[in-house]
Amino acid sequence: MERKFKIGDQVVLKTGSPLMTIINDRMGDDPERAYYFDGTYRCAWFTETNEYREIFTQEALKLASRMGKKLTLTYVGRTELTTKYGS
Repeated sequence: MERKFKIGDQVVLKTGSPLMTIINDRMGDDPERAYYFDGTYRCAWFTETNEYREIFTQEALKLASRMGKKLTLTYVGRTELTTKYGS
């Protein structure tokens, strides 16, 4: 399977999500599997006080584009801030 993204790319879920950064494009930290790509990416995103990391399939992600898009800020609770890009 060919990679669509690289480490450092900013992505969102196709169904909508906070802005996330690709931090790893393979599973685990086994040096012998460094070039093995299983179709998943580990992404990180942040709130005011927390960092989150989760694994997503390549098919669920798309590159985040700031050009020609408006930024929507959604407050969840008192401290969590979620960013979504939309048209």
